[in-house]
Amino acid sequence: ERRPLRNDFLNTDCAAVEAVYHQHGFLDATVSDSLLPVRDQGRVRVMFVIQEGSRSRIVSVEFEGVQAVPREALRRAIYARPRRPFNPAYLVADTAIIARQEGEHGHLPRVVGTARRDEQDSLDVHVVYRVEEGPAYRVGAVHILNPEALRVSGKLVQRELLLKPGSVYRQSKMQESEERLYETGLFSQAQISPQPDSTNSLMEFFVRVRGR
Repeated sequence: ERRPLRNDFLNTDCAAVEAVYHQHGFLDATVSDSLLPVRDQGRVRVMFVIQEGSRSRIVSVEFEGVQAVPREALRRAIYARPRRPFNPAYLVADTAIIARQEGEHGHLPRVVGTARRDEQDSLDVHVVYRVEEGPAYRVGAVHILNPEALRVSGKLVQRELLLKPGSVYRQSKMQESEERLYETGLFSQAQISPQPDSTNSLMEFFVRVRGR
């Protein structure tokens, strides 16, 4: 397929190939492009020159500040594991996994993942996840917005909610409650918004539903 030769395309493609190598542990991989002439003066052959380097691997994974969730449970859930090739994207995915696990124990944590190369062997990578758990929240009041506009009883909405006042706040229970409201077939919209009360360590909820 004939396409115009553009430097920005070449630069983007080189960066994309480098990114793929980095995802497979080749952190030092570099990619450059070379243009080779062909018989047709209006065309060129594009060659990508790749210097792969050596593959980096994870040698240790540590957690700091984790109290609510067993560390072994986190190790089984995350992507970064010893002896695996290091993928920088692991840090993003794992922080979300750790936050979700903490959220099942009532916390709204701040999670930061960092990685550093070993001082003696640069191919060895050490991964650390730092967690600020904060207080453990419990379910507080549940408010149904605009109950007078509902075409069904507010008690029906409350019946489908798994958010019981006084129980430990769990993100999954909030998501399941939304799903249960949709599954009734009575609502075209169901949204539950959490509102933390850090002073009392309570999580209040505002429920907005729209009938079909």
